[in-house]
Amino acid sequence: MKIPLHDFLSEMIQSRGSDLLLASGFPPAIRVYGRLESTAMPPLQNRDVVDLLQEIVLPQEYDRIRDQMNLDFAYEGSIPGVGRCRFRCNAYLQRNGMSVVFRMIPWEAPRLQDLGLPEVLSTLTRHRNGLVLVTGPTGSGKTSTLAAMCRHINETRPVHVITIEDPIEYVHRDDRAILVQRQVGVHVESFQRALRAALREDPDVIVVGEMRDLETMQLAITAAETGHLVMATLHTVSASQTISRIVSSFPSGQQWQVRAMMADSLRAVISQQLLPKMNGAGRIPAVELLLNSEAVANLIREDKLFQIPGVVESSASKGMRLMDQDLIRLVSEGLVEPTEALDRAHDKLDFSTRVEFRKKV
Repeated sequence: MKIPLHDFLSEMIQSRGSDLLLASGFPPAIRVYGRLESTAMPPLQNRDVVDLLQEIVLPQEYDRIRDQMNLDFAYEGSIPGVGRCRFRCNAYLQRNGMSVVFRMIPWEAPRLQDLGLPEVLSTLTRHRNGLVLVTGPTGSGKTSTLAAMCRHINETRPVHVITIEDPIEYVHRDDRAILVQRQVGVHVESFQRALRAALREDPDVIVVGEMRDLETMQLAITAAETGHLVMATLHTVSASQTISRIVSSFPSGQQWQVRAMMADSLRAVISQQLLPKMNGAGRIPAVELLLNSEAVANLIREDKLFQIPGVVESSASKGMRLMDQDLIRLVSEGLVEPTEALDRAHDKLDFSTRVEFRKKV
């Protein structure tokens, strides 16, 4: 059976879905506002998915799937009823055979205000050096936030920006900045090699699609310390966990030094989640925001990360916020269902108490 890929992609886009899942052994499925909905088609055979992949990837890319068991790539196509579209894709092997996921990428990077993010994020793009981290689980909008920050820099600063991505998702247009995009596996072998080379390529801003390993973290911190603004993503769920994750990735004998470097170079940690809106029309971000201050830097140096949430909670006037604080705001403004927010809260007992109190007022 030949998979009608463009018909499925058209259906996904027109139903305002975010992802198309073609998995061997299962019917095709579309994720709409965070919920997975199966189509009426019969389960796909492995041969169907293999034939599809061989049509849309280069031979050397398909070889990488066989060698590494998965592949990140981008796909562009003319979709019926929609026009030319771009997708971020991941192909991988599973028990029943091959699978591939498509996620639509808008042609134009979003603006920060379009994403419903705090205004203070635009000020973070003005730093001349330091480390800005965007964190959250898979599908929480990290890439879109990073792209929006890149767009803001591109529109406001005449600087040299190098992005290192796997794959390239949003394609940035020429504006005030010279914005060079490099794709791992196509333009450079790895994040580590790209970062190491970037230090000799005269960048003002370095954007790292994902800090996946110790060497990438080490190079990113070094770049931030040596006069570059480094923006990167990480799969963590809170600001304090983000710092702990980075520090604990290093050998114990180096951790005191890393804490000192982080205390000096960190500018902000943005942790986010996406929740379905109460009216069903899309999703909205809940954001935890840590801005480095003298108090925060001291806690990092002294390895008292457990005290960071207290500093964030008491620093709302400076723009900081905890995840649970923002979830309560979204509930009180009638933007998300209380049960959805409770499911994402860090301290569920405290959250449920505070939400109930607000509902009685």
